[in-house]
Amino acid sequence: MGYKGQLSFRQYIPNKRCRFGVKFFVLLDQETNFIVGMIPYQGKKTKFEGDKKELGVGGAAAYTLLESYLYNNHRVVTDSWFVSPNLAEFLHERGTQLIGTARKCRKNMPKISGKVPKNTVETYATDKILVEKYAK
Repeated sequence: MGYKGQLSFRQYIPNKRCRFGVKFFVLLDQETNFIVGMIPYQGKKTKFEGDKKELGVGGAAAYTLLESYLYNNHRVVTDSWFVSPNLAEFLHERGTQLIGTARKCRKNMPKISGKVPKNTVETYATDKILVEKYAK
């Protein structure tokens, strides 16, 4: 969210149109398009529920926003900043599914062989996560 005033936790993102602003973690209900929860990112001062260092900042933010919605077989769709195998397993153990595009450099991301033939999918699966690599 763009902001030009003075704040200690204002963010600078050079490739955005509005380069200065406040970053928020937002939980949105997809059916109604209502904001269900929101956490302003304040750098190291940001308060997350519990101590979830193994999940990272994105995973801890997701857990904090989803805490009251766990164990209800919900599906959560996020972007690549939040998705990790650690978060997927953590949520799966709490009756919640995680869907999203993952970055291959994430910690504990399964290794899929280098080149995938064109128009094919290579798959890696466990009982908790499914990773697919698609080549166009």
